Amino acid sequence: MAITSEKTINAALNTNKAQKKLVRKLAKKHLLLTSLAGTVEALEALTDITKGIRDSIEYLESRKEWNFNWIDGGWNSTFAVTREDAIANAVSEFSSDTLVPDSETFRVATDADTKALLSLFY
Repeated sequence: MAITSEKTINAALNTNKAQKKLVRKLAKKHLLLTSLAGTVEALEALTDITKGIRDSIEYLESRKEWNFNWIDGGWNSTFAVTREDAIANAVSEFSSDTLVPDSETFRVATDADTKALLSLFY
């Protein structure tokens, strides 16, 4: 059961501040729900919800691969927790006079996106 929408989670990945805020909010929900479960039946009923919260927190705090494009064409990827960190990583790792990351194109890598990008090499 999803306690937080995918849209909310994706929005929280844009900045470190938004990510930390959502993690704190989810942790509070988790604590409240587990403290309310006074009986085994109540705890069993809340198991799916609390698992969803823990999964969301784990995803929000994990390093993810971020695909991005260069302003003059081409693409690359970097690893970071948030989009903000991914942009900073790309600038520090790859940026040069000829390679400038397009900050508008940073997105969490999906199998389909990465496969499509890799197909450009064939």
